[in-house]
Amino acid sequence: MIIIEFLIFLQYNVVALEEQSQIVDARQILGAIGRGEAIFLNNVYVQGNLDLSGINLVKKEVPSTEFIEYLGGRGSMRVVNSSILIENSTINGNIYFNNTIFDKNIYFENTKFNGSTDFSNSYFNDLAFFRSTEYRQDAHFNFSHFNRTDFRYSVFNKNAFFEYAELNDNVNFDWANFKGNANFNNTRFRKEAGFWNSTFLRRPYFISSSFSFVDFGYSTFNKGADFSLSSFNDEGRFWWSKFNDTAYFGGTDFKTLIGFYYAEFNRDLMMNKTNFQSLDLTGAQFGKESKIYLLYPEFVRLDSNRIFVRWDSIKKNLIYDEILYLYLIKNFRNLAYFDDANNCYYQYRSENQEREQDPLNKFFDILAFASCGYGVSIFNTIISSIGIIVFFWVYFCIRSRVDRLDWNDFILKLKELFSFSTIILISAPSDFYPFGKKKYTKYINQYNKEANLERLIGWSLFILLINTLSRIMIRY
Repeated sequence: MIIIEFLIFLQYNVVALEEQSQIVDARQILGAIGRGEAIFLNNVYVQGNLDLSGINLVKKEVPSTEFIEYLGGRGSMRVVNSSILIENSTINGNIYFNNTIFDKNIYFENTKFNGSTDFSNSYFNDLAFFRSTEYRQDAHFNFSHFNRTDFRYSVFNKNAFFEYAELNDNVNFDWANFKGNANFNNTRFRKEAGFWNSTFLRRPYFISSSFSFVDFGYSTFNKGADFSLSSFNDEGRFWWSKFNDTAYFGGTDFKTLIGFYYAEFNRDLMMNKTNFQSLDLTGAQFGKESKIYLLYPEFVRLDSNRIFVRWDSIKKNLIYDEILYLYLIKNFRNLAYFDDANNCYYQYRSENQEREQDPLNKFFDILAFASCGYGVSIFNTIISSIGIIVFFWVYFCIRSRVDRLDWNDFILKLKELFSFSTIILISAPSDFYPFGKKKYTKYINQYNKEANLERLIGWSLFILLINTLSRIMIRY
């Protein structure tokens, strides 16, 4: 494709530098642009400012834009008919190519911009190629309109401004390095956007931006990122990305799938009032101090919405919210993650119990926890049963005054009473009592009311055990 673009240049008068000429005066380039000549420079050092306001160019009235309204009026834009190709070069000066319509190719590759670069409110009607460029001062592309554009491997040492830009075709920022502020607020990515393996040393801002398909895979956000109030009209990928500070996605609308597959969050993930069809957190890792905020969710309204995640990976980081917990329980069941659903329900009831203010409700919550783990844990039932056996055993020992017996009789008595308490709780026949029916009958007569109470508690625990097992084992 590059060869074809080079051939296009041949139909124009070409301004070129001979190999031995390393320094080019910026006025030479401006003069060629004023005459409509193509620019082809390789391995040169451009000295001076490239300011289009200083040359006589055709101007074109354009409809009102957000940028012009922001400035307080309407205006006209310069029209550049020259193809510009500068590669493997350094531009030692400021570039003022703002408020300009570029009808032909703009091609900068492996070029360093030592001064400020201003392409704001410009229209790139053909290819805008900025691959492997380095910006040592601020780079302004805000309010500009792009068709085909490429910023792969570029380095922005200062601030990069792309707010309110319109990217009408595929755009590529793969392997780009943003060392200063990256401002993409209200930017429109109308087709595929690639930020694969890009690095943001400061927090990038994509507030109220609109995306089609976008890929931030393997990217590093050193100070977090802000995608608040943005719209993702197609899949958004953050696979294996790393967020070293808070990631803001509050109020964002994900029309399809948003994927954080094996992403790393070392601080908070803010997704309050977020809407999505599917959220993939498979393999995502959260730091010990990280919190997941999914408060006031919009996605809970539809049963078809899914969150792909395992409970163990988020249970220590999730901020409590009743609606979210109930949604997650249903979500895990729909995904056939039944153990996750039970564990999520268990934590929901536990946290709800801690916040309960009514004494009666709190008592019943504690009873539900101790007796059956809120209906999802048989271990609580087993532990409670052991506790009841021990409680009545101790009670029977105190009533029998075992402390007055000699050592051998003391040990024997402890065994008899423990066996008796166990047989009573499980309502086993007296034939199972290891010390004979005579002893069993003696204790029954001696502790009749207490034995009936323990047996009643045992029946209740047995019923709870059966119900809990049914819930855990029979899943549909």
